[in-house]
Amino acid sequence: MKILKLFLVLLFVSQQFMVNSQEINKLNAQGHKEGEWKSYYSSGTLRYEGQFADDKPFGVFKYYFQTGELKTVLEHLADGMVNAKHYYQNGEMMAEGAYKNQLKQGKWITYGANNSKVNEGNYIGGKKFETWKIYYTNGQVAEEKSYKEDLEVGPFKKYFLNGKLKQEGIYENGYKQGETTFYNIDGSIELKGSYYRDSHDGKWIYYNEDGSVLREIEYKHGKRLTPLMDDETPEDIELFRDKVKDELEYEDMQGTIKYDKSRK
Repeated sequence: MKILKLFLVLLFVSQQFMVNSQEINKLNAQGHKEGEWKSYYSSGTLRYEGQFADDKPFGVFKYYFQTGELKTVLEHLADGMVNAKHYYQNGEMMAEGAYKNQLKQGKWITYGANNSKVNEGNYIGGKKFETWKIYYTNGQVAEEKSYKEDLEVGPFKKYFLNGKLKQEGIYENGYKQGETTFYNIDGSIELKGSYYRDSHDGKWIYYNEDGSVLREIEYKHGKRLTPLMDDETPEDIELFRDKVKDELEYEDMQGTIKYDKSRK
């Protein structure tokens, strides 16, 4: 009797499993995905779960790391927009924004450690547009610049950690172009010069703390024309180059956060 009961229980569980299995990963008469779908890594761990209507995703999709942690949440809206949240494996937010036609659209915010903002700005059709801000880990703005179709354009400003202006200049079609000024933390000018397509061009002027001119160096499209002065060494030139190149090198994560097109 006990064996019969056990057999009936196992049979019921097996039938329920078969019914549930038939309820997910279904194709309609046209061979399109329909209803609830789940995909798994080769290890057997859940890769994503979501719903389709005639092969088109709708509602909320959740993607997971191979180790099981939540990776991405996509909310498919009726107007074709997709709200997105991407996570690090430790559960902290990596980025949030929206997609349109599988391209970034509208405001996006990228986060670093402890949910601190790394940068924020707008996309149109997957390309950066308008004003973007880069942040220090304390939340203070480190840099402001504008984009047009992924290229830096117009004025830019960089700031010290305390919020005071550190550098200002101009971008033209993705290159530093024209006059740029570096400031000391007290607001006095430390260095002033011009760029031509990211290269030093024309006269670059160093200033003493009292505002008087320390030295002037002439460049032509990146090539130094002024001979080394008595108190200069090649090492000084390298230090200068290190200073006036991009002082803020942040990973904006463009290209590392992508819309997951695969639905296997």
